[in-house]
Amino acid sequence: MENNRALFARSFCIGNGIEIGALHHPLRLPPGSRARYVDRMTRAQLYEQYAELRNENLVQVDIVDDGETLATLPDGGEDFLIACQFIEHCQHPVRALVNMLRVVKDGGFVLLTVPDKWQTFDKDRQITSNQHLLDECLHGCESTARDHYREYARTVDGRTDPGEIEEVVDYYQRTGISIHWHIWDPEAFLGFLMFFKDRFKLPFRIFATLLNGNELMVALQKRLG
Repeated sequence: MENNRALFARSFCIGNGIEIGALHHPLRLPPGSRARYVDRMTRAQLYEQYAELRNENLVQVDIVDDGETLATLPDGGEDFLIACQFIEHCQHPVRALVNMLRVVKDGGFVLLTVPDKWQTFDKDRQITSNQHLLDECLHGCESTARDHYREYARTVDGRTDPGEIEEVVDYYQRTGISIHWHIWDPEAFLGFLMFFKDRFKLPFRIFATLLNGNELMVALQKRLG
């Protein structure tokens, strides 16, 4: 699995770029390439947030920013962007995709990996439809947040009592816990990319794909022309 990720890195992560949400598994880059690490919290705050990672060596966060908006990064400044098993954690994955493409240079690459729902704890959840994502794009995702949390509490946490589910949802909202907001298998994720590429005229082509254990790897090349 790591060897395939390294293969993609050697092919598409050339020069200077960023990696979002690397935590303790940063992508191994080819010689001469350099990545800055982006996360929504500092390294110390991440250790506090994720108790299960306190014995792991988390990367030093260089840029504290929302990975969906990348608001502190200028347009077209990066040769590449890496987001391994990140986009499923995005409440608004279309916005995240738009901003990933925004910060990469023309001809540069966005490298994504996404888990295959059939091989993860998401196996009992419904694949997120493109229509659902389009509705959230056009009308906002605030009104659907509790529904996503409820589904997660039922299908992943295994909660069945309605009152207990609402307590869990309250806790998730209060703490901002990171869940898999949206669910895909490889075919559905490629369909998601192509649907929104066509719908919003996004400037990329799917350059390469690779099934890698329980995940799909995709290299998008930014093309403005």
